[in-house]
Amino acid sequence: MSQRISQPSALLISTGSALSRQRRRLAAYGFKIHVACSLLTGYTQARWLLRATEPDQHMLVLVDVHATEPGFPELSGVLLVAALARQMRLREINLAWLIGVAAAPTPEQEDEALAVGCQRLEAMPLSDDAAFSLWSLAAQPAPIPHLAAPPQVIQMIQSCQSIAQRMLESALATQIAIWTPEDAALLLRWLTPYPSPGRSKQHALMTSEEIARVERLIRSFGSQQAARQRLEAIVEQWQTRFPLHSEILRRFLHGWERREIVQHFVERRLYEDSRVYACINELPERISAHLNRQQLLRLDPFNTE
Repeated sequence: MSQRISQPSALLISTGSALSRQRRRLAAYGFKIHVACSLLTGYTQARWLLRATEPDQHMLVLVDVHATEPGFPELSGVLLVAALARQMRLREINLAWLIGVAAAPTPEQEDEALAVGCQRLEAMPLSDDAAFSLWSLAAQPAPIPHLAAPPQVIQMIQSCQSIAQRMLESALATQIAIWTPEDAALLLRWLTPYPSPGRSKQHALMTSEEIARVERLIRSFGSQQAARQRLEAIVEQWQTRFPLHSEILRRFLHGWERREIVQHFVERRLYEDSRVYACINELPERISAHLNRQQLLRLDPFNTE
């Protein structure tokens, strides 16, 4: 008879809208919930929660196998499972139950999930029966992934897992740890007509060092389109707290020049020109602070709901 535990833990890794529903369902069955809204966040939290310096614990890691990392569509939930299974097999991290989740899973998807290291694939949203089954599973020690696989199958699995690990490390290597106002200004100048400080328009070309830096900044989002989408999301998020900054950033993203933006607000007697100029100058600092806050939340291994 398996030993029952008072509060099993579950790490939910999903970028989908059903995340909060899964969280509530598992919480209702007594799970201590950790949540990750991106694959890289989930990887960071899994590495922390399953760190080898601590004893093994009864834990589930639920991964949306259909999820992809924003800006890195080649990094999927299936590959994240493969990388975690490899690290568990090598005992670089502690063992946990690897559970794939997917909306209306097919037999082919189940075969793929089991092949990369999942112990099972559950349908989303989780039913009461599935949640209870996972609670019962968490009371048992997690197995070593692929322990019983034949040698010829192990060789294929190891090859897949190594590829997944390299892809994961490549995605992590592009992340920017700290955004400075200078970084944000470079990004704005690359994507919009944001002016270069201290340079006339005809001398506003970037240096080779600045180009190399901004290319790395772009890679941290995954693509130039993803970087623009992040700035557009900031526009929406600022509408209530920083309405003027929000509207100024929106117009830069739409291709407006600084003089056009100032003229727009002044002619309509919405703001004085000094206020508009001040907000334009403040944009890089506010954007860098915003991105750093999001980065801190994304990397916080103690994000517990």
